[in-house]
Amino acid sequence: MTHMTYMTRHALIRRLTELWHGDPWYGSSSDAILAGIAARDAARSVDARTHTIWQLVLHMTAWTTEVTARLGGARAGTPAVGDWPRIPAAASMPDSAAAQEAWTETLASLAEARRALISAIESATDEDWVRPVVRGDGESASLRSRAETTSGLADHDIYHLGQIAHIKRAIPS
Repeated sequence: MTHMTYMTRHALIRRLTELWHGDPWYGSSSDAILAGIAARDAARSVDARTHTIWQLVLHMTAWTTEVTARLGGARAGTPAVGDWPRIPAAASMPDSAAAQEAWTETLASLAEARRALISAIESATDEDWVRPVVRGDGESASLRSRAETTSGLADHDIYHLGQIAHIKRAIPS
């Protein structure tokens, strides 16, 4: 068992729910930040060194799915779809109906990954919650519990949602 303090499952569910759908003290929720973004804006690059909103959403989805797997006992590693999954081909024609449909599906995948994470948190036992995440090489346990790993995902989302908010503001209307 880890010696570090950890957030209870119920407290973390509240934190994630507020971050994604509520009114967090530090800014807008994920729902508010992602609201009203069209496929053309999600696919738009504002700077050659900056990811697009679409890339960031796919990245957040991949890591949410990875953390859910770790809660179930999977070894730590890069998400199965990669750290930065490819944007669907439809995004190359950002004003098309196919692009808008692919963007809608991308947002739905993020929502589904988040529902699956909450379900995994709810079904975890207190023993599971403090169990360490096994490293990918299987040689030793990481120093982070499943609770700490899941809490870290909230921080990860906050970071990338801040990026999305800045990109959204930089896109000309």
